[in-house]
Amino acid sequence: YTVDLQEAYGVANVKDFVFLDDYFEPTVLILHEPQRTCPGRSAVQRNTCQLVAISLDLRSKSHSKTWAMAKLPYDAHQVVGIPESSGGGVLVLSPNILMQVRHEVCVSGLSLNSFGDAYADEMASLYDTIVQSRTLMALDAARCCFLDPLESATALVSLKGGELYFLTLASAGRGAIGMERAGSTVLASAIV
Repeated sequence: YTVDLQEAYGVANVKDFVFLDDYFEPTVLILHEPQRTCPGRSAVQRNTCQLVAISLDLRSKSHSKTWAMAKLPYDAHQVVGIPESSGGGVLVLSPNILMQVRHEVCVSGLSLNSFGDAYADEMASLYDTIVQSRTLMALDAARCCFLDPLESATALVSLKGGELYFLTLASAGRGAIGMERAGSTVLASAIV
């Protein structure tokens, strides 16, 4: 069966999607930007991306919105499912900030540079769990995957210059996201 996302949930301009782990029914999380903006307009309108989780009941051919989250950075470009053993939810990647989101709550975030700091300051009333990275970097064209989806809360991130970082997630509401340099390699177009 077909779901008209725009008509049912106002989902337009889909940037990425991922199926979430450990839900009773298939649940897809969609990163979209209903009202597009660009870097030139970021001073006026910069938090235009949204997440929406939709549960699909394949037997009855019905669907429902499970949760949604708005006011994400306009340049958010990728969502990566977090294994349930590592807390579940998703990583939202944007060039300047990385956010760990679970059920419409930002569990933890990492500001990667001064542009991410500005976003974190602007959204401090909503997301008070965003910390500054010790290393300046940008995640445009970055690729990410979990090392051991069943047991590890550690992911490997490849940056646009081939730098590799270990990404450690916040666990059970304690700690913060951290990144530690692992090495470097050639530019990666995908990581598995």
